[in-house]
Amino acid sequence: MPFPTLRVNPTTLGTLLCAGALLLTGSTLLAQGSFETNAPVPYSCYAPQTRFLDGKLYTVSGFASINAAAWNPATNAWTMLASFPGSIRQYAGVAASNGKLYLVGGDTGGSGWTNTLYAYTVASNSWSVLAPMPGGSRYNLAADAVNGKIYAIGGFEGAVVLDRVEEYDIATNTWAMKAPMPIAAQYLMTAVINDKVYVAGNNGTLQIYTPVTDSWSSGPAMPAGWTPTSNQGADCVAGKLIGVARDASNTARLISYDPATLSWTLLPFLPSNRWATGVAVNPNTGLMHIVSGWTGASFSDLHEAYNPGALRLDVSALAASALATLQTSGGRPNVIVAFLVSLNGFQTTIYSSPGGFVTLDLKAMHQIATTYANSAGAASLTLVVPVRMGQDERFSFKPLILRAAVSA
Repeated sequence: MPFPTLRVNPTTLGTLLCAGALLLTGSTLLAQGSFETNAPVPYSCYAPQTRFLDGKLYTVSGFASINAAAWNPATNAWTMLASFPGSIRQYAGVAASNGKLYLVGGDTGGSGWTNTLYAYTVASNSWSVLAPMPGGSRYNLAADAVNGKIYAIGGFEGAVVLDRVEEYDIATNTWAMKAPMPIAAQYLMTAVINDKVYVAGNNGTLQIYTPVTDSWSSGPAMPAGWTPTSNQGADCVAGKLIGVARDASNTARLISYDPATLSWTLLPFLPSNRWATGVAVNPNTGLMHIVSGWTGASFSDLHEAYNPGALRLDVSALAASALATLQTSGGRPNVIVAFLVSLNGFQTTIYSSPGGFVTLDLKAMHQIATTYANSAGAASLTLVVPVRMGQDERFSFKPLILRAAVSA
């Protein structure tokens, strides 16, 4: 019997994710991403300072701890680091640049807030004290690194929400005042996209700072009812701002802003509801790591990762001998794309160069995974695509052709 061909519109992954769902003949593609659970953080806290640096995830302090730790994706294991040398830091700004983490300001866990700047050097596992912010103490601020400078934005000083913007020059250890935010804001979700800082505040505003011109512009407001859960609970994923937001009932979910379409998208709820989390994106995989937080009753040591490049195909209507032909696109020609395929719990990894084709033999996977009687019975295929997310290295994933034949 010849294979009937089910053609899938060759749309890029980004469009699929924004579309929400694309109905295919005989199968359904659900483009909401997937979560995975990693080794827990060695200490429980909320509002830690979290960033990826040189391929590892770093988390520092938070309430109520001065601990610091690094997570290695290759081993799924944490290593304790030199503890933060000051008092507890929560709701501080944190930026990563050139082998160092920078902690700016923050709340000290009961004794007030601060204007301090500390740097952690990965190579020496040591901390140093740098020039403090001249504008004064604040917390609930954001800090982002752009072209050798760190921008400390917004925040709170106990009575006043701030519009303050200060620029720290890493090379000279000096600060300069910059154009203030048009609308003061705190509890900020921020991401650097194309050398601009996108700042979403707890007042629902989206403001965009361009360092090269020291100027601000505005974007569309966040979806009604959703605000950031803590300062810097966001990062850049494939050219989009994605962060953790919550509603009035403290239910947390992911939310995304796409500068290309000037639109917000509501993404899945967190599997383990919590807020005041640390958030950082691994630039080598495109996975968003969500660590620690407050559950409403206790501190958390959870470490979950969200993969927006996970496409789930419901293939229950297809026969056991179905084949899926897929193509990767984008990225640099010599970079290998690795993605995980899961069918009924059985997992395998497939590699392809950008622009290359791969064929998934669902029948073989069924035989390994479980006994599968023709096309009767449920089956789900998940394609999890770790994507390199450097600004010059963006991959998408195209389901091109799905073929199926009825088993004898």
